[in-house]
Amino acid sequence: ATSKAQLSAAAELLGLDLAALEQALTVKSVGKFPVVHVPQPPSKAAATRDALSKALYGQLFDWTISRINGTMAGVGSADAKRTIGMLDIFGFEAFVRNSLEQLLINFANEKLQAHFNEYIFRQEEAECRAEGVACPTLQFADNSAVMTLMTAKPTGVLSLINEEVLVPNASDANLLQKLMQQHRSNSEFRPLPRSQGEGFIITHYAGPISYVIDGFVDKNRDALPGELLQLVGSSQMPLLSALFKQGGAVDPDAAPKSARGGGARGRTGGGGRRVSALASQFADSLDALISMLQATTPHFVRCVKPNAKLASDQLDGVYVMRQLREMGMVHVVRARKQGYAHRYSFDRFNVRYGYLVKGRDVSTAACAAAYAQHLGSATPPVGARRDC
Repeated sequence: ATSKAQLSAAAELLGLDLAALEQALTVKSVGKFPVVHVPQPPSKAAATRDALSKALYGQLFDWTISRINGTMAGVGSADAKRTIGMLDIFGFEAFVRNSLEQLLINFANEKLQAHFNEYIFRQEEAECRAEGVACPTLQFADNSAVMTLMTAKPTGVLSLINEEVLVPNASDANLLQKLMQQHRSNSEFRPLPRSQGEGFIITHYAGPISYVIDGFVDKNRDALPGELLQLVGSSQMPLLSALFKQGGAVDPDAAPKSARGGGARGRTGGGGRRVSALASQFADSLDALISMLQATTPHFVRCVKPNAKLASDQLDGVYVMRQLREMGMVHVVRARKQGYAHRYSFDRFNVRYGYLVKGRDVSTAACAAAYAQHLGSATPPVGARRDC
């Protein structure tokens, strides 16, 4: 009775016929001539319900972002191409039981850490070389090996996961077997102990994380049945109908075209219309994000939780240090100590320290600001200037 009431409420909110929605969620149509209606077990019906929820969220998220971007861009504005973006990054997820969602979230963290490494460390070395400065080789948490494991084509972890949804008789067991065959000799990959279930372990830069293979294929397929897609496309709610109609699009005045939003928790972004696997779409979205970041001047803000209890005035040193290590901040500090943390311009350095060069005359006016800051007077006695 409770489920029926919830289904009725959902149908009313979505502008759909109650009986038709129940049919689309619990019965699968097989074949064409004739069409055979096969009742689905509760687990399959629940998976269809979840896929619909994700599709609704993804489509409405993209539509909302499109409206915001279209409104902010304006028409003919001189500042239309000037943007300040803020990217909120979730951390690594390592639960007792991890699945495809955690793998994608952790892959996003690996990808963003690789970008962080490129910007902070490799550019640091390149700048020293360009300036002709002797710079020691910087040690940092290089995650290139695990990135290769994840992204290599056609045998990387993500490629094999995406390929499995396209082959006949796809199954989690077949996927796991292929992963083991391809990567059993890889130091970043190993099987999950049988006592913990069927799965695998990947050694991320933040540490090893185990993944249970059960449900990978279905979650990656994550498509809406055709009859459910058609039903939602016939909704009495104009916006919902436009978002889900096959080949349809929302009126430009209602939803200006813009860069789409992305997400790590299974946003379908297509109401079931996609032709590629969920993980494949997620990787493409992440690549677009990285391309955008590479074209900007980033500023990184690292957030650290003082304790795991959400308690005030309590600092758990071990917990904080673990976070600093996992996000690579310990390596950043070491790299800064090895390199040159303070970057003066030539003019500023000359003004600040030029008077120390024997026989070189530096004007009092040029040094006035430094004198005032450090000695309290813009025209201190000559004898006091050595303390500046």
